[in-house]
Amino acid sequence: MKKKVVGIFIMALILGLMFGCAANVKDQFAYGTQGTLSTTLGTYKLINNTFTDLRVQGLITDEGWAQYDKMANKFLDEHIKVSKAMAAYKRGETTASAVDVAIGLMQEALRELRSYYISTIPKDKQQPLF
Repeated sequence: MKKKVVGIFIMALILGLMFGCAANVKDQFAYGTQGTLSTTLGTYKLINNTFTDLRVQGLITDEGWAQYDKMANKFLDEHIKVSKAMAAYKRGETTASAVDVAIGLMQEALRELRSYYISTIPKDKQQPLF
């Protein structure tokens, strides 16, 4: 009888740890995703502020601004998709893999925007990016 009680206790402890760790992983994934969203948005804001300032000064052409605007909108659309995917993940409506795919697309849009920034903005006007 005593062995049976100890066995049940040990099984309950193991199951508790398993479910506790699984919940913790989900929380850690959510925190990591939030950090990614914050960092990418911070980089976008630096790029946007620089382009806007130079546009006001007349140093960015209409064509350059149109290209920037197109790329910026693509990034913002992808950023919103990640936020929506993360909200769905927290509600249990999607998988972490779907969120990772959305993050990858957002990061690709930001890489394109950064490349355009580096190739368009004069070196002395560039802000350090993340």
